[in-house]
Amino acid sequence: RKLYAQRQAALLHAVDTSLKDELRCGASDGGLDLAVYFKRERDEQSVVQAGLAAGIELRGLSYYAAGGEDVPACRFAAGLLLGFSSVTEAEIARGAAGLLQVLRKQK
Repeated sequence: RKLYAQRQAALLHAVDTSLKDELRCGASDGGLDLAVYFKRERDEQSVVQAGLAAGIELRGLSYYAAGGEDVPACRFAAGLLLGFSSVTEAEIARGAAGLLQVLRKQK
């Protein structure tokens, strides 16, 4: 648990510092993934594909949606689900730097 807490803290720190202009965090009180939301409108799948091309495994939040996007109350914000359980703190920092480059190129 301590290891996962350290990795989660590293990811939260990366989002709060280097990615703060691009992403905002969702709830972070449990689990081994962190939902983050784009601060500006972006094509989620384009970001996921660009991340994969850069060697960063990304999962879009829309993958987990059950449908109903045409109903206003069921819409969700576009973003990513970032995992941290199987990567080191150094890999998290490198991944955050890579994700920042991907997001900047998408502007």
